[in-house]
Amino acid sequence: LLRPHTLAVLAFILFQIAILSRRPRLTALAAFIFTLSYHAFYIPLAGMFFLFCLSFLEERIESLQWRRIALHGAFGCFAGILVNPYFPGNVVLAVIHARIPSLMQKELSGLNFGEELLPVRADHLLQIFHGPLLVILLGTFLLGFQMRQSDQKRSFSLPFGHLLSAAIFFQTLCFQIARAGEYLVPICGFILILIFEEWKKWWKGLSLCLSLLLVGQIFYLNFKVQEWVSTTGIDTKEETIRAIAAIPKEARGLKVFNCEWDRSPYLLYFRPDLKFVDILDPSFLYFADSAAFKGREEIRNDTSADIYGFVRKAFKADYVLCRD
Repeated sequence: LLRPHTLAVLAFILFQIAILSRRPRLTALAAFIFTLSYHAFYIPLAGMFFLFCLSFLEERIESLQWRRIALHGAFGCFAGILVNPYFPGNVVLAVIHARIPSLMQKELSGLNFGEELLPVRADHLLQIFHGPLLVILLGTFLLGFQMRQSDQKRSFSLPFGHLLSAAIFFQTLCFQIARAGEYLVPICGFILILIFEEWKKWWKGLSLCLSLLLVGQIFYLNFKVQEWVSTTGIDTKEETIRAIAAIPKEARGLKVFNCEWDRSPYLLYFRPDLKFVDILDPSFLYFADSAAFKGREEIRNDTSADIYGFVRKAFKADYVLCRD
């Protein structure tokens, strides 16, 4: 299944294109798609806030135009929230999701899922996001150089400032939650485009060489990721499919106690006639029934005194699908 945040990241990229091309209606549409498809409505709203604040640094006519774009984006955000068929549940979900990273450091600490929701240590942050950090430093240097070189305000200054403020925001947010990198990387991509465009004025060859170097790095990173995927542990897909195939066909309507939430998509796909514990974020079980959540964690950590009784009586399950 296509995860909704994939569509949200695409809408986020469209959102930035709309702002950079100064198209208020496209900005509103992109913000609408984002909030309609994904719960994290505060992401585009933060971008509109930065843009609105920076607009006061421009001349009056330019300032009004940028504020108009920011207000169109905010309107698109709120329209997407309200039109969502699950409203106000989507707002509640956003609040719950915003709480999960802090819970991962407290009540949900020690769990072996959701590493992308954990804070990133400073040394690890430099290791993972050294590329975006370098882009932010280059962009800040270039913006300062251009503003010092000319007393006149230039049209690229505000878009550049908007992108840099957003990049710094997401880079800082990575200290709290690693998934902020999903928005940091596209933002830095746009900053790189503006940097290359500016360098073209000095020497076109430099911009071309850096572009080719960037493309080469992307291919290299993709190769390393594929290499890592091919050498990591047991094949979850194959072993899960074999286990599901062992469940009798006549077990229609019965329940499977699954230890790992990432095995439930296979259950849903191959045996939609069966019931199982969860398929969404594992933290939701904690919010729904914290005692059940803690009981399942005890089973996974092999600290439960009565595994059979818990699985059979508390969860009323007929089968077990567990690797832990």
